[in-house]
Amino acid sequence: VGLASTITTVAAGLVCFPLSRAARRGGPRAPVAVAVASYGVLGVALLALGTRDLGIGPLFLLFSLQGVNRALFESSTKFIYVETFRDHPHAAAALASIYFYSGLSSTTTYAMLERGEDTSRRAGAA
Repeated sequence: VGLASTITTVAAGLVCFPLSRAARRGGPRAPVAVAVASYGVLGVALLALGTRDLGIGPLFLLFSLQGVNRALFESSTKFIYVETFRDHPHAAAALASIYFYSGLSSTTTYAMLERGEDTSRRAGAA
């Protein structure tokens, strides 16, 4: 779980540089096109690989693609929110709630994956 979270976060951080360069050269649609393509590749990879046990290589690819998408869509959502509610008195609290619920959803997902893995191990041992 920690490795998956780390790969996603590092990939999101590293991809910000080329996405920023793409936005300066090609306008705001260029990074969105990259993210849409990344989501497409991620979907195809998930369909092709299925839910069987995967090695570190395929997992690294999947979580790196998730990081690309996270870099663009999470940052864009926060930026749009800040711009839209710039003068609202509760804008800071609302932005904090975006961070909170984003972290909560990731934590819940990882916890459920861990619990599911633990349950499947016990079922296999029976």
